[in-house]
Amino acid sequence: MSLAALEPVFGAEVTSAQPLHGGDLSEVLKVTLSDGRVMAVKRGARVDTEARMLAAMATAGAPVPGVLHQAGDLLCLDWREEAPPSPRSWEGLGAGLVALHEHCGTGFGWPEDYAFGPLPIENGAAQGWPAFWAERRLLPFLPHLPSDLAHRVESLAKALPERLPDHGQPVDELKARGILLDGTTEGGSPRLLLQIFAEAQVGPVFFEFIQRK
Repeated sequence: MSLAALEPVFGAEVTSAQPLHGGDLSEVLKVTLSDGRVMAVKRGARVDTEARMLAAMATAGAPVPGVLHQAGDLLCLDWREEAPPSPRSWEGLGAGLVALHEHCGTGFGWPEDYAFGPLPIENGAAQGWPAFWAERRLLPFLPHLPSDLAHRVESLAKALPERLPDHGQPVDELKARGILLDGTTEGGSPRLLLQIFAEAQVGPVFFEFIQRK
């Protein structure tokens, strides 16, 4: 779809389109309109899926670019000026990740598949986190890995359900409260770490609460 298709949508002419770096799936452009407005425009086959993913992330409270328009293979987003990393930006990233982790769904997965470059990313729901991670994030990529690494990843995928067996904690209750579980049960003696993150209290600063069991 031509960028000219955006002109009647925004009521202004496209005066410039500057290619940007990045974009594993889509062409990325900095587009300036005749009235001075600037936006990021992505052109690709999966931009409609990306728009829905961004909307879901925004609903969860994550600071993502707003979707201005999506039609065909074009996705228009709020323009964000590029800036070097800083303590404030890292804190903002942490706060955004906390917001996403606190927003729990009904299962493990996403309604639509996606991709990373030429590699498809399957997101179909699985019974639990170990199954989802093994079946959707590890095993599909074995053919693309060196044989020795592929063997190690395959072994890890098979062992995921037993990485923290017999921990004795109420999994459904932990999920409902957004509590993360970590630790070891090696030797039949559980040494566990329960973690939960508070909402941002002072700007982007938040607190992590830990209980050792």
